Amino acid sequence: MPVPASICAATVRIANVPRADRVPDGSLSRRLVMCAGLLALAAASAAFSQVPPAQGVPPGPETSAMQPDQAPRGGARAAFRKARRLWRKCHAPADGDDPGKIDPIPGFPPTLYTDDPGIPDDGCFETNFFSFADRAREVGTYWELIHADINYGIEVLGQGIQLKVEAPYILNHPADSTAVAGLGKTIFGIKIPFYESDAAKLSLAVYPQYENNGPAGSISRGVIDQGTSTILPLLISKIVEAGPLGEIGFSGNLGYVTHGSYDPQSPVADQLYEGIAASRVFGRTLLVVEYFHQADLHTGKNETGAVSLGVKHPADFMPGFVSRHYSSNVFAAIGRTLNSPDGVGHVQFIAGIQLLSNPDAATATGAPAASSPGSGAEAKRGN
Repeated sequence: MPVPASICAATVRIANVPRADRVPDGSLSRRLVMCAGLLALAAASAAFSQVPPAQGVPPGPETSAMQPDQAPRGGARAAFRKARRLWRKCHAPADGDDPGKIDPIPGFPPTLYTDDPGIPDDGCFETNFFSFADRAREVGTYWELIHADINYGIEVLGQGIQLKVEAPYILNHPADSTAVAGLGKTIFGIKIPFYESDAAKLSLAVYPQYENNGPAGSISRGVIDQGTSTILPLLISKIVEAGPLGEIGFSGNLGYVTHGSYDPQSPVADQLYEGIAASRVFGRTLLVVEYFHQADLHTGKNETGAVSLGVKHPADFMPGFVSRHYSSNVFAAIGRTLNSPDGVGHVQFIAGIQLLSNPDAATATGAPAASSPGSGAEAKRGN
């Protein structure tokens, strides 16, 4: 997340701390593979087959001049046309767009733990590639060399939702042992906005996520801990007019975490976490401050508290073949734990790049203004 994960719910990445003391954050799914297969089938159908003329419509100038989007609908050709329209919508520049505009909605990125309710538009992606490190001299270094967080917006029965999958490649170097590396756990999530008020500038969403057990090889080498996690957070965002300070954005998360697949002789307590972030735009740069707290649900043990400071800025340096199709932002954040289960202070750092296939999502908050129905105040990223 948290680091994002979307950092997208929340995760406290602390080296050598049992997974029970971490909250996975808040992405490509099986659906993307299916979409790729469908597009290949559509292309083959278009190349090797002919669509018969519509029944009951005599040939003539009107039918001969019929445009592709007006042709009889059905089958693979219709699916191909829909996919093509979504691609054009997500990648063609929109009139009146200001790629440098930044909305003051804090979320991942650049927050480490707190996400916002925004989602991508229907058929559009938000992809975050970043590196995250957690360092404590007495404990060692936990380093996600590369973390891919891929999010896809889709409409289901008229409701906009976000599908997410994310996974890191980890280097874990305990202070008293040699470094080990391997794939980390994969997190799957679905963000569902359920309330949006333009007048009140208020949005809410739920974001259930599941973190799998991870590769057996990584567990055996000590790269990751054994066990699964289920995260159930509530996300809220609000924009406040603060007089001479202008617009101040706020995001808050309240989440419940339950763990499974651990040693039955050492059960892991359920946990509750809270995160709050505030942000303001300075020129074309978004500045975010954040506070996060997590502890066992009933006993309050294994308590973790952390603060962070993050920035996000449009990536104007991207090459033309990227900037023509994607809005991009660079981001970074640094944080420190106030308290942790191992009793020592940890310094955390994240840096990466965000690619948004929707030009309206050029806002550096990951929350584009043009959103699909039910997509929250603005369509994303936090990740």
